[in-house]
Amino acid sequence: MRKGVVRRAVRQKLRMEAAERFRQGDENPVLTHDLRVSARSVQSRRRAWSQNGPGALAAKGPASLPLLRRYEPSVRGGRKHKARETEDAIVGAFTGSPAAPRTLLRLVLIGMVPGRASARAR
Repeated sequence: MRKGVVRRAVRQKLRMEAAERFRQGDENPVLTHDLRVSARSVQSRRRAWSQNGPGALAAKGPASLPLLRRYEPSVRGGRKHKARETEDAIVGAFTGSPAAPRTLLRLVLIGMVPGRASARAR
């Protein structure tokens, strides 16, 4: 048996147990703890049960439809393309005070290199 079918059956069993416990008058915190589900889930299920009876908790079908076919990239003729542009630079800085620097470095832009880092950058 497939995993999805088993999971659906387990969830359906939990919903029917919740309906029975609603009928018995169990409180939401008790159900949340015993069934190990969220408080919001218990609240929404209780609301559906009180408005439409136990049938409102029955499964309405699979959570998602199965894929009709396997994913195939570029089915519509397009291609995925990754590109990046980098700009290399030598950054200027100095040591010492601004009034009397001991060492000076200058800023030099090497330019844009599409797709990869510049081979000239060191």
